[in-house]
Amino acid sequence: SSFLKFKAAKILFETKNYELSKQILENFSEDDLFYMDSIVERSYAIEQLSSDKLALEYIKKFIDNGIKNARLLKTYGSLQRSQRLYEQAIKSYTSAIEAAKKEQYTEALWPILFLRGISFERSKNWGLAEEDFISALELSPDQPQILNYMGYSLLERKEKLDQAMRMISLAAEKAPDSYHIIDSLGWAYYRSGEFEKALLYLERAMELESTDPIVNDHLGDVLWMLGRKR
Repeated sequence: SSFLKFKAAKILFETKNYELSKQILENFSEDDLFYMDSIVERSYAIEQLSSDKLALEYIKKFIDNGIKNARLLKTYGSLQRSQRLYEQAIKSYTSAIEAAKKEQYTEALWPILFLRGISFERSKNWGLAEEDFISALELSPDQPQILNYMGYSLLERKEKLDQAMRMISLAAEKAPDSYHIIDSLGWAYYRSGEFEKALLYLERAMELESTDPIVNDHLGDVLWMLGRKR
């Protein structure tokens, strides 16, 4: 059963048995329903076993051979983004969007728009980044990852601060156990000068993930402003 083989490979990957996962994923024929998925998952196994550079080279071979599958192109863009090749990632995500529309793979559109928006933001093109975030939210309203990323970006840019606070607050309602989002909400209160409220959320973020450097840095800033300098 291709389905069971693919599920076994996924479970092995999730339990960090990357080599075994990779071996199973190598045994899918081109006419198999899970062939394209196996390529994507194998690239993740290669990334863990070797490097994101080798995973990128592996995916590139299929794209160079003319395969324009939306998930494959999205994975290619994400590997480029992980290497900070933002301009290349934008091109890959754009191709992935076009492929998703042709395939009528509509549920894939908002994540690709979101990831392309991140790439635009990282390459200092906020106007196009904001357009992609808004388009992604139109397809998936109240999606917490998009709300948080866009809200935090506005906060850092010191733009539309009321909107940023609303977006991050809504994201926290939708994903109360996401330390990234709770950290953003604490930082939003810090930026507005409400240090006691900021402390409440940043301590919660620390409970969720105590080893994240940004959360530690933000909590340190709040404690300093509250006079707890030791």
